[in-house]
Amino acid sequence: MTEPEATTATQNQPTTSANYRKIMLGLLTLVMIFNLLDRQIIFILAENIKLDLGLTDTQLGLLGGVTFSLIYALAALPLARLADRASKKKVLAGCIALWSLMTAIGGLAQNFIQLALTRCGVALGEAGANPASQAMISEVFPPRERVRALAILQTGVPLGIMLGLAGGGWMAEHYHWRTVLITVAVPSMLMAPLCLWLLRDAAVDSSPGGQRQGGFLAGIKELLAIPGFLWTLTGVAVFSFSAFSSVVFGAVFLIRLHDFSVGEAGLAFGLITGIAGFVATLAWGYIAELAGRGHYRRPLRITAGACALAAPLYILAWTIGSTAVMLAAFTLAWIMTAAYLPISNATIQNMAPPKLRALAASLVVLSMSAVGNVTGATLSGVLSDSLQQVHGADGLRIALSIVAAFGLVAALCYWRAAAKMPPPVEH
Repeated sequence: MTEPEATTATQNQPTTSANYRKIMLGLLTLVMIFNLLDRQIIFILAENIKLDLGLTDTQLGLLGGVTFSLIYALAALPLARLADRASKKKVLAGCIALWSLMTAIGGLAQNFIQLALTRCGVALGEAGANPASQAMISEVFPPRERVRALAILQTGVPLGIMLGLAGGGWMAEHYHWRTVLITVAVPSMLMAPLCLWLLRDAAVDSSPGGQRQGGFLAGIKELLAIPGFLWTLTGVAVFSFSAFSSVVFGAVFLIRLHDFSVGEAGLAFGLITGIAGFVATLAWGYIAELAGRGHYRRPLRITAGACALAAPLYILAWTIGSTAVMLAAFTLAWIMTAAYLPISNATIQNMAPPKLRALAASLVVLSMSAVGNVTGATLSGVLSDSLQQVHGADGLRIALSIVAAFGLVAALCYWRAAAKMPPPVEH
């Protein structure tokens, strides 16, 4: 950060009470939890929806892939720019209202197209929540407290996944899937007026230094020219491709191949992803911070090792007959999976110049969602449908194993990124 930027940041840092910061952080974390709950609820309901609407595994993969992740990735950048230029709390409240409404409307869908369109609406609303939340936190928390505050915000991700799968699984056993979608949308909708009431916007920086100079394409070109940047993005894309299928099809796998009920699958999968994800995310961040002091290569090598371990663990989970071993292997694989995003995000932010850090973060979202999640979930569904014609229910087992193997390719990408990494640079 240059001296003019540091001065501007200090001048625009609002004076807020400790109580307000706690209220704001708690509310935004709660918003993040409902964000992930409404996003993940469709996956635990997938088998019920498939039977009711006559869907294929390809269509289930599309619901979690193209119809959500692509819209989510492409909408994140313009919504983030809108939040920077307008009222962040109003953008956030509007996004919450949109995704909640579309979740509820999904409960009225009569076919795949209608359900897919509602998931597009959910993705559009959720795409604006995280950028606005992070920007609001950065406005009121001083730099020495900002990392901790943003880490607390991100705990909403595994907690939301856990509630969506475990809570959604229990509801799916007692209520129709349409009722579940409409019900979970109600508490999310209540977050919108709470945000308008409790949150406040900081003053917008209208000074010449407050706006990033240079064109959009020029900024991307500058970032991609940084040694190791493109390899890191490639690692994000490939590992997202490899691992995201476990989120879309994990509960379905337990139901089909291990004779779990919907409620049992949701509880098991939800507790693993929620608790293991919560603890592992914080732990990997701490490990990478200690290892990366003055050295950019070590965190990426840690990520490469985690990806290399995750791939065989996922394959073991999908191919083993023992339910106990399957759950243990999946838990370990999920712990390894928790390493790649926090370390990748931190590395990208360290490499990027201050004026391009928001753009750099959006490229991570594009790599993860538009490239990785879309293709991984979709390919898993297509392979499963094709292989079921010969291998029956084992078609899903084989499809997930094939996709999981790409985690080894991701490990090579991260290792290559580490080799390209320049000496530490102070921004």
